[in-house]
Amino acid sequence: MPRDRLIVPLFLLVEVLLFFRHVLFVPSRWVIPWDLRYYHYPLAQFFADALRAGELPLWDPFTYCGRPVYAILTMQGFYPPFWLTTAVHLGTGWEMLLLLQAMLVAHIWIAGLGCYRLLRHFDLPTGAALAGAAAWVGGAYFASQPQHLGAICTAAWLPWMAAAGLRRNYPAAAMLGALILLAGFPAAAAAAFATTAGLWLLFAPRRDWLWLAAAGAGAVWLALPQLAPTWELARLSIASQRAAWLGDGGGIPAGSLATLVHPNYWGVFEFDSATWPHSDNPTYLYLYGGLAALIAMLRGLRAAPGRLALLAGLAAVVMLGENTIVWTALYHRLPEALRTPLYPESFLLAFSLLFAMLAAYGVAAWTRDRTVMMLIAALFAADTIGVSSGRPFNTADRLREPGITATAADGYPELITGVRELAAGTRTDVLPGAPLYWSGAAPLFRIPSANGDDPFALSRFIAVRLAFTGGERWGRYYEVQQAESPMLDLLNVGVLISRRNGSRPGLLKAEELPGHTVYLNLNPLPRLFLVGETAPAANLEDALEKLRRIDPRRQAVVEGAPAFRASAPISGTVDLLGASGNTLELEVSTAAPAFLVTSEAFYPGWRATIDGEPADLVLTNAAFRGLPLPEGTHRVRMWFAPDIFRWSAIAGGAGWLLAALAVVVRRRSHTALD
Repeated sequence: MPRDRLIVPLFLLVEVLLFFRHVLFVPSRWVIPWDLRYYHYPLAQFFADALRAGELPLWDPFTYCGRPVYAILTMQGFYPPFWLTTAVHLGTGWEMLLLLQAMLVAHIWIAGLGCYRLLRHFDLPTGAALAGAAAWVGGAYFASQPQHLGAICTAAWLPWMAAAGLRRNYPAAAMLGALILLAGFPAAAAAAFATTAGLWLLFAPRRDWLWLAAAGAGAVWLALPQLAPTWELARLSIASQRAAWLGDGGGIPAGSLATLVHPNYWGVFEFDSATWPHSDNPTYLYLYGGLAALIAMLRGLRAAPGRLALLAGLAAVVMLGENTIVWTALYHRLPEALRTPLYPESFLLAFSLLFAMLAAYGVAAWTRDRTVMMLIAALFAADTIGVSSGRPFNTADRLREPGITATAADGYPELITGVRELAAGTRTDVLPGAPLYWSGAAPLFRIPSANGDDPFALSRFIAVRLAFTGGERWGRYYEVQQAESPMLDLLNVGVLISRRNGSRPGLLKAEELPGHTVYLNLNPLPRLFLVGETAPAANLEDALEKLRRIDPRRQAVVEGAPAFRASAPISGTVDLLGASGNTLELEVSTAAPAFLVTSEAFYPGWRATIDGEPADLVLTNAAFRGLPLPEGTHRVRMWFAPDIFRWSAIAGGAGWLLAALAVVVRRRSHTALD
């Protein structure tokens, strides 16, 4: 009916606005917690700041001594809705964090509309389809996962892609699949594609399967501008070792099923990170989708097609992961390359959607009265809003946890200005007890750090950090354990931060800032310096061993290049003429042939010239860029221009043009037939 085109979007919009009423209407007090504030916000602000400066956001010089930020898909650098959010920020000056929250809530609304459309494809009445959409919007996934911006954005397009394929709109399905891939959460994307494939295989005619497979392949093609650089980064980062980190494969604890009936069974409503008694993530200890919706879902198990109930059962098994015999047996038979991206917890996305679809079938089985079905939809929404809204996993109190902005930490502007003044051109690092945000928010504070907090940390760089931090090779964030290590000098670390007071071997206590103690490393090496000798190393382990034994002030360990020898000591100067995210301009003077050593991360795509002539950068000190120099005074330029960025952008752009053309042709042909 025509009026449904207005009623359904308005109903779902009101539900979403009421669910997130705290963060939307009182943003000075309430905010979406955890990763959205401390991970996504700094990345988004860096993206916007780079564009404001007239530069593509390709390289982040503030984190891990540099990283290829454009290849980190969680930044959403190729995701169109994020471009719109950034444009609004640049055009209006509105706070990026508030815009990210608005973007997230808008995606949940889009998800509800997509669920409604998908259910209508299965010929369910308007009221029943709306009830299912209401259960999906207020269900466990969107209630517990708002901190993961990419996971929410991924979920928004899942029902739309499934519906497009079932309606044989293959170009649209490919474009929607590309949005899923570009949304920036690989595990959720894997769950979304698996769910979509399950719906297509079970409910589409076999004659359509080839076209549907082509749509899936088309989605990958359209997402190439992001997928190709991310694939390259994944091979060179700790992301390639995540299978070892997962152990038996992960999964939601089986005890979480109790929260389907008793939402606070695990005490998640009183969550406090300092007193939390469980080892499990509280967001995966919450499956509540409403008691009324649960009853409808149980009825729907009989009323819905058996294929849909089977798919829901499979989603539940995968979601529980290592807590089921079936998943554990399957997981260990997969090659490690396939195990790495599998996070069974993310199949909460599939479970939550299929739960809502079964609930819609249950409503349709109870009644065909439109008014009654609408009232049931309202009951579903009221149930989840009353129980799940405003909980610690979707709403944080700024008064209790002020968090971070570009100008303040923990609510204190003097924390940022104080650390920046003490660093004075050197990098920072963290001692045990320091807040994690000092590393993860470095791009937001614009204070360079030798640490970070990202699942795409470069493997070689983490191997260097392990020399003075300890930990596993797949870790992303490690505090400094050996502050006297000369490796800190090599990394240009001048300031170390802690919440704990007391003396530290090898460090000078510099200043007490609100809630923090700041220490100085008195002998950091410059960011760029000259040495007169280099020693070749055959591999990473050899390079690291030599680094532990030598004085980095007198030598550099070069890997993959012939030994470079010059008289020592070397007299010379290195003047930094200009620096941006993607470029370094230097003037170097030396009385004899020398070797330029940097604490700048080595990565494919970095190029160099000496007096305008191409020069080859070499891997130095296990993880960094180095450059042999002839005697004399020279202009050196280093810049980041990865080939993979250029060709993948061209290929992906051509794909989008073809897909858009196919959508137009299809629409015109259907109009002509009508």
